[in-house]
Amino acid sequence: MNTKLVQTNQKPNINGKINVRTYFTKSGLKRNKQFATGALKLLENVDLINISSIDSTISSSSSSLHSLSSISSSLRISPPLNFSIKQPSPLLINNNNYDLLSLFIKEEMRIAERRRILFCERPVACLLGENKNCPFTKDDIKPLSFQEFRRSIRTHILLVYEWLRVWPAFSDLNMEDRVTLLRKCVLYHTVLDPCFLTIQIGDLEKFVLPNGGYVSTTFPPLDEGCWADEPEISHETKIKIYWPLLVPLMSGCIAPMLQLKLKYEEFVALKAIVALKMTLPDISFTGRTLVNKELDSLCFSLYKFYRTQKEFNSNLLETAERFGNLILLLTPIIDTANTFVESHHIVQFFDLWQMDSLIKNDI
Repeated sequence: MNTKLVQTNQKPNINGKINVRTYFTKSGLKRNKQFATGALKLLENVDLINISSIDSTISSSSSSLHSLSSISSSLRISPPLNFSIKQPSPLLINNNNYDLLSLFIKEEMRIAERRRILFCERPVACLLGENKNCPFTKDDIKPLSFQEFRRSIRTHILLVYEWLRVWPAFSDLNMEDRVTLLRKCVLYHTVLDPCFLTIQIGDLEKFVLPNGGYVSTTFPPLDEGCWADEPEISHETKIKIYWPLLVPLMSGCIAPMLQLKLKYEEFVALKAIVALKMTLPDISFTGRTLVNKELDSLCFSLYKFYRTQKEFNSNLLETAERFGNLILLLTPIIDTANTFVESHHIVQFFDLWQMDSLIKNDI
């Protein structure tokens, strides 16, 4: 009996498993024709699948590598893209090639000349000329008539508007920001201009307004002169509305200005700083960016002015102290301006006297 044709049980190994070869060869299948036919077809299919899949993988990878190389070459050849972020227009337009304080000082002198022409009765030769002196003399001023002052309000607003227009960056603001800035300037100039005119005249018993009229500061206010009855407003109404304004103006604004011996240049800087600073909360982001930059430039110009003055240039500490004292004046000015707005709202609400329509909308 041929023992090769007889299937015998395989001996298990030590672990109890039968030693069986877990692989087969193609040549072995050919020799064993009983099982070779199906297995050979299976192997051929497997080989075809593997070869085709490998070829497709190689071709796809080569094409992807080719595309990557072409992209990288195109990136190397093409110029770099510009991803720069567009900044707000004021940062591009405003180069600060001017001294803002000097511009406002020159315009302030022109305004004084215009006030002389508008409100003084003197020969023309005495009216013309730009200087830092008071536009009025003691002979020019007269008791204030509220009716005449009401008629001159639009003139004062126009002068404030001309004062603003000398600022080169003013035209870069949008219309809403311009109107807001004009309103703030009208308000704070209305407070500051009479204070400095009163100091220049040198008579603290007369509070001088921009039209050359004055209000008596003696207490109690008598029913005469500027406090007398008028067709549009009575003596009692004048006292109720304007005496509470006059007291903080004299004690809170004029008194510290006299103590500091405020210079003309400082007064102009103070007008600009308070108006620009108080505009910031009510304007656009672009407008705030521009105004903040101008405030920095204005303060730097004021510092340069201090360094040219003999009484301040000897010690940096004195310069800083002087600048700080000027900034401290903002508090009483802002408080008085707020009181001024409240009083005029009362006038408008109760129709105590006829106000100009422009000042109603402006304040």
